[in-house]
Amino acid sequence: MRQCVACGILVSALLSAQPSASSPSFEVASVTLAPDVPIVPSFINGPPEANMRFQGGPGTKSPERIHYVGVTLKMLMQRAYGVKPEQVAGPKWLATQRYSITAKLPPTTTREECRLMLRNLLNERFQMRLHTETRSFRVYYLVVSKNGPKLKPQEPLNPTSDDQEVRKALQDGLAAMKARREALEFRATASFGIRAGTMAEFVERLSPHLDRPVLDRTQLEGLYGFTVDWVADGAPQTDDMPRGPSLFDALEEQLGLELKSATDQLQVLVIDAVQRIPVE
Repeated sequence: MRQCVACGILVSALLSAQPSASSPSFEVASVTLAPDVPIVPSFINGPPEANMRFQGGPGTKSPERIHYVGVTLKMLMQRAYGVKPEQVAGPKWLATQRYSITAKLPPTTTREECRLMLRNLLNERFQMRLHTETRSFRVYYLVVSKNGPKLKPQEPLNPTSDDQEVRKALQDGLAAMKARREALEFRATASFGIRAGTMAEFVERLSPHLDRPVLDRTQLEGLYGFTVDWVADGAPQTDDMPRGPSLFDALEEQLGLELKSATDQLQVLVIDAVQRIPVE
């Protein structure tokens, strides 16, 4: 089985897009059309997609339920297959038509099993057929800077922890972001953090903030805590406020990581047939 190094996923996993009897499925699922959601740039919350909601699932305080509101089929494909926006090709409405999904799953479901469930759900409700192609893309390689990483190893957050422990972890993360903003002496206009995640998860969160896909080349294993604050392009700025770092500078200063321009081959999911109205 050949490993697709560029996109960090197995080629065979992409090719097994059609559901099978042995594949895991949600216990109960509802897929409905959602009202059009205006896409408004948000410097505080990140890219326009941050105005949509992906809630629940493995690793959250609601592991037995997912609730996605106002999301596009393209976003759902990214989540189900672990690919970047550029790796989904199909009708233009994939990026505009909004849907809402509510589904129930066993409490012991892993993240990978949840992704398989979502793939099966999309295939079943949207009658989807697809194939893969390899295409060339301009990308960023995320590497460790010359002075080494500034990442703090973390223990995994137990998904079965009570609400109080989960709430405390979230509060600690928010407090760390606030302290960093104050230490840098400027009002950060964009930021995000991960309590305990892999480099792959960090790259997945980082890519939408940039103009091209980001590929992990750090060779860092394990779980880390990530907090990064920067000033987004086009953010309002006053003369009496010092200009904060760009995302490129923030990654190096705050995390000891660096983005390098490159060209690489990525696997692309090409949708051959799909229904706009989900099947009941």
